[in-house]
Amino acid sequence: MNINIRKRQSETRVGLNEKFIKELPTKAKPYSVGDSGVIGLRVYVSELGAKSYSYVYRKKGYKWPLRAYIGNTNKWSLKKARVRAKQLSIEISEGRDPQTLKKLQQQEMSLGELVQQFFSQELKKPAYRPSTIRTYKSGLKCWLLGDTTDIEISKLVREGKKINLKKLSSITETDTEDLLRTIGTRSEAKANKVIRQLKHIFNYAIRKKITTCNNPFKIPRSKMFEDKEDNRYILPEKLGAIKNYCIRIDKRSGALNLNAYREADLDIVSCSLIGFWLLTGRRNWSEGASIKWSQISFQNKSIWYKGTKVGQRTYKLGPKALQLLMAIKKARSLQGPFAYPNDLRQYYVFPSARYGQYTKRGQNQSPHVTDCRGTWKRVLRTFALDYLPMKNQRHSYLTNSLHKTKNIMLVMTLAGHKNVKTTQRYARILGEDVSQGLEDIDREEVQQQEVTPITINKR
Repeated sequence: MNINIRKRQSETRVGLNEKFIKELPTKAKPYSVGDSGVIGLRVYVSELGAKSYSYVYRKKGYKWPLRAYIGNTNKWSLKKARVRAKQLSIEISEGRDPQTLKKLQQQEMSLGELVQQFFSQELKKPAYRPSTIRTYKSGLKCWLLGDTTDIEISKLVREGKKINLKKLSSITETDTEDLLRTIGTRSEAKANKVIRQLKHIFNYAIRKKITTCNNPFKIPRSKMFEDKEDNRYILPEKLGAIKNYCIRIDKRSGALNLNAYREADLDIVSCSLIGFWLLTGRRNWSEGASIKWSQISFQNKSIWYKGTKVGQRTYKLGPKALQLLMAIKKARSLQGPFAYPNDLRQYYVFPSARYGQYTKRGQNQSPHVTDCRGTWKRVLRTFALDYLPMKNQRHSYLTNSLHKTKNIMLVMTLAGHKNVKTTQRYARILGEDVSQGLEDIDREEVQQQEVTPITINKR
């Protein structure tokens, strides 16, 4: 191939094209060819034949030209390299030296390192509830750091662009969208949650002056997955039957009928917990599974919470809920699933039989129940019901409470909502019933108007 190359290599410039670059020969010593289209852009050819784009520029105080690496010719097109070279030219003219920026970027924290710092420093503050900490760690450890036993998820994380290794300044909105789509292949709701968590963590980095970059996880709502409300609930007739199935109390002693649970091959603690949820409508884990005996007042017929989603609250307990708790308390005196006088489990209403045992994820550190999905699935199958997430137990309680009482303010108090707008969701679930009620109200008003018509005295 005939190439017109001047003696001074630094001045060697030709009209580059893809074919020309591909045919550049390998020589005993490395050499470069400049682009006449974009001054400063050069193709470097190593003695082994590797070809790459770089931008060559001069800096005040330096005798020799400096070189900013762009990328390999196999991965970068000539068009893309020219665009990048022009960007570097603008940055240099504005006083931003690529070499200095590169050194700073090498010293910069990666996203994975930022998340680890957030876990070790920020999440330990009292402002974060245990349930919030669990949510952050379960999602980010799995999808960002690859800490999971799920083979499919591990594969997805490996095949991804490993955003956790990227420096904070190099993360783009495209990276965020790629991560969102990757997680969305398994769960759209989880994908939205992880992106929101990363947005919060990046804001923490900006607040702590770890980075000065714009938040790449602050993407438009239109690019997120649609948040789908699961408004399914258990109808009253089924709900009553499930309560009786899960709560088995001996009428003579007032204690739990442990033999009845064993004969039905049911987990006693899990069934009792499900019964408590269905009788109170409390949030599954923060207000249900993790409650202690010290929170319950049989005298005042109430339960007290310190660090819930809505802060410190006291809720009244109904007769059936109190009966269940009293039955569980009596069972503590027996040898069984509620009797653990020698460790932390004695303080919890729903103790965990797996506390201290070793699993695939290490030693179980929770003295209370953390998972009863297996029992819940079995209960639903028994009553020929499609699977419902356990949070829908609360939906069922509140929806049926509103159906019975027709008092949205009362249900708001039972739910522990700060705003009545949140409670109105359950009114929407009962759309037909509410519409019928409005029709009845209007009908009554019309009838009253017919009985007592309005008359206007003319003067």
